[in-house]
Amino acid sequence: SSSTHTSNIEFLSKVNEEKLISFINKEFNLDSLAPKNATFEISESGSLEVVSEKSGKTLDKENLFKEIKEHVGKFEESAEIELALIDQEPTILKSQLEPQKEKILSSLEHQVTLVDPIYSDPWYLKLSENLDWIEFEEKEGQIALKLKQEKLDEFIDAEISEWLDLPVESVNLTKDDNGEIIIEGKGHDGKKIQREMFKNAIEVAVANKIDEVIIPVKTVQPEIIISEELQEMGIKDRISVGHTSFYGSTANRVHNVKTGAARFNGQMIAPGEEFSFNNTLGAVNGATGYRMELVIKADGTVPEYGGGLCQVSTTMYRAALHSDVEITARRPHSYAVSYYSQVDGHGLDATIYLGGQDLRWKNNTEGHILVQAYVLDDYELYFIFYGTDTGKDVKLEGPYLSNYHSPGGPQYIESNKVAPGQTKQVEVPHTGFDAMWYKHVTDESGETVVEPLLSKYKAIPAKFLVNNSQPAPVPGETEEGG
Repeated sequence: SSSTHTSNIEFLSKVNEEKLISFINKEFNLDSLAPKNATFEISESGSLEVVSEKSGKTLDKENLFKEIKEHVGKFEESAEIELALIDQEPTILKSQLEPQKEKILSSLEHQVTLVDPIYSDPWYLKLSENLDWIEFEEKEGQIALKLKQEKLDEFIDAEISEWLDLPVESVNLTKDDNGEIIIEGKGHDGKKIQREMFKNAIEVAVANKIDEVIIPVKTVQPEIIISEELQEMGIKDRISVGHTSFYGSTANRVHNVKTGAARFNGQMIAPGEEFSFNNTLGAVNGATGYRMELVIKADGTVPEYGGGLCQVSTTMYRAALHSDVEITARRPHSYAVSYYSQVDGHGLDATIYLGGQDLRWKNNTEGHILVQAYVLDDYELYFIFYGTDTGKDVKLEGPYLSNYHSPGGPQYIESNKVAPGQTKQVEVPHTGFDAMWYKHVTDESGETVVEPLLSKYKAIPAKFLVNNSQPAPVPGETEEGG
């Protein structure tokens, strides 16, 4: 006799439950049926009020996955699964929120400043203006305020990432057959917001009414490829980076910054050599590619060829500071200029003027220093120094602002540059103040030397040119150029 044995083979199906539930909820719009927790809304009168909870229905997940497994086990080519809904009550009630209303309102009204670690413009966050971000949970008998993670992600993506997230870019440094320096790529640091850390910090700040959150940003170092020929000259490492931005500049100013920066890209400074910004810059006029733009002169801020070149000298000055070369000539601007404070704040600028003030520094390292200069995205200027690492660590601390003083009333200057009966404003008022930085240089033995860097900015009154045959009119408000 023979016997037949039948084995029941069970097929196990792995289902991503979270994705399936999300798909079903979206496809059948089940979120509209879900229970609504009590929360806060702005009333018609403009005040924050507690809104009552609502009962609802939700998908019976247990029944759903039971049905799926049964149909898969039967090898059915097609099957209909009925979606069962079950009653569900909200978890946060109006009766729970009301006793804590004042405490919660205080948290919602608290403004948190999100401090940009690179630029000087912070972001401000107040949850009362973003009520769709909030939800509540019960913890140890108390109602705790939570932030919806997807809303925080949307905010970071829309408002912050475009400024602080930056892809890393490698650089290749070589010489061509004619001995000319070839720089391929920008050697640019990548930057990435530490998102989970940042979101957690915001939640802690809201819960504990902390005023500021410094946005955590991680720096990613680029790959730097240097030819043997340049390495033999001491070009072995990236030794410093100078960075400024100049958002708000006119097209002419942007053009001048790009034109001026290009003069310094690829410059090589020998050991012991003193570098002069002005000598390397050369002639500044229409024939050398510059446009008319505002510059600071004794009689006011007026248009002149090359206006904006101090953005270039300021950025090189910062690279020189971070590399700890010997700075032999530098002077801040006579008054504080907003373009030079967008990154790091006031006190790290360097004014230049052909035939006058120069920026000079001496290469006190053992090898050559190669300078790279480039503009990124039209309004970001970088100077990078490549050379031999001295083993020193340079950190800048500041700025500390003090000694504020008023510009006083306007000045009227008699001039035949304006027609009789006319007036022309050539300077807006500037408040004076001091900006102190401290440069900390730590050598390989761990010994630190601190050098103070003081910049004194004058108080400058508004200035008007008037014809001496006419009485001075009352000035109107005029926007600042720069």
